[in-house]
Amino acid sequence: MDGSSRSYVNADVAAELGLVGKSQRIAVRLLNGRYEEFDTMPVAVQLSSIDGSTKKTLNVPMTNKVTGGMKTIDWMKHRHRWNHLKHIPFPKVGHCPLVDLLIGIDYADLHSSKKRSMVDQVNQSHA
Repeated sequence: MDGSSRSYVNADVAAELGLVGKSQRIAVRLLNGRYEEFDTMPVAVQLSSIDGSTKKTLNVPMTNKVTGGMKTIDWMKHRHRWNHLKHIPFPKVGHCPLVDLLIGIDYADLHSSKKRSMVDQVNQSHA
């Protein structure tokens, strides 16, 4: 499944944070090549990594329930299944586990690992 080409934030979260912007109409491509238009208000969202090494302002449109009912995955409960995740201290999932911010490929630089695995390093040395 492809990821989203665009980033979005839930309108209720933006309102709670006091974020405002200028209203505009956008078109979104859906499955089967269909498009849907809706009114939204792009807002500036400040995003930073837990350790503070990455900070970025995202200009994202607001929408209602950006990922439907999709809930945040509690990786602390599942990390034991994969060796490369076992020792990562994932943050605690909050009291409202719904996904509130979708980071699409319009911010592709945020979809990267900060540390390469040994498998990647070995594969690259044999290339």
